[in-house]
Amino acid sequence: MPLTQGITATSAAGIVNRLASGASCSLVVTPNADHFVRWQRDHRFREAYSQASLHLADGAAIVWMARAIGLNCPERVTGVDLLELACARAGRDGGTLHIIGGTAGRARRAGLSLVASAPGLRLGVCVEPSAEQVQSAAWIRSIATQIDAYDAASDRHTPRLIAVCLGSPKQEYLYERLSGKVSYGAFLGVGAAVDFHSGAIKRAPEWIGRIGLEWLFRLFREPKRMGPRYARDIAQLAPFAWRSVAVLVRGFVTKQSRRIQ
Repeated sequence: MPLTQGITATSAAGIVNRLASGASCSLVVTPNADHFVRWQRDHRFREAYSQASLHLADGAAIVWMARAIGLNCPERVTGVDLLELACARAGRDGGTLHIIGGTAGRARRAGLSLVASAPGLRLGVCVEPSAEQVQSAAWIRSIATQIDAYDAASDRHTPRLIAVCLGSPKQEYLYERLSGKVSYGAFLGVGAAVDFHSGAIKRAPEWIGRIGLEWLFRLFREPKRMGPRYARDIAQLAPFAWRSVAVLVRGFVTKQSRRIQ
């Protein structure tokens, strides 16, 4: 799976801001264990993922495996944190935030919360499409027109963030359909970020996130939804995790052998 190396949450926000002001559309994804498993077995998903300009390690398991095989992965960059930091950065340049995803008014509540904490940021289109709508060519054209129309009066290079909160792989596939119709902007595939920023779901305490157990916190809070997903991911991720551990062990043994010699 592709992984952009040497990126912290702060530096990622700066890169996203440049992409959001670019001459065309770009995609930013935040790989976790579920994405990794899907990437291994789904050719179409691999093609969609390959279009991203940034692949930022969201899942703790991704960070651990990346470090074990020698990749430069300084920290987790979660979709929730990335969206907040990107909004703050874009706000300084008078940027716009559009949100696609969520239910029961969460998109607008999340947008209002993010704009309130990011001076200068404007809230644009907030929509919560059904599964049928995201497959509709007419709906795709309508949303693209709304996004471009909202920003029509602003400078062409004012940052435009488009948070796509549909979950993977729906958000990556939506980017494929929308990117050719929206004039420019950074599409952020940030899944459940809309649920957290709207206040609908409580996030784990910071210390739990730091030790990589945020997934366990979510499992306790949403066992019916997250339980089957995590069980499937753990079962399919295990062989890759063991290979990473084996690489790490071999590297350690080799290093110790050289010291002894």
